[in-house]
Amino acid sequence: MEDNNLEDKLKEEEKVRNDYQKMQWRVIADMMSVFAIELPILYATTGYFQSIFPGEVKAELYAGETTLLLCLPLAYLAARFVTRK
Repeated sequence: MEDNNLEDKLKEEEKVRNDYQKMQWRVIADMMSVFAIELPILYATTGYFQSIFPGEVKAELYAGETTLLLCLPLAYLAARFVTRK
């Protein structure tokens, strides 16, 4: 009887852990969708800032911009893939 009760508790803990992990991925997916909306705005503003900063800073802005352009959509797709029903 006690083994059955312990087994039920372990199953319940596993279910709660899985639900919590799914919730975390949903939050990440929602954050990525917000970034996907903000990305064109960010891209436009970095274009403005590149015109007023010197060359060395421009190179860093280009690197950051490229990272955002490549990583955010991929992270969004990965989060959506994990949370699909």
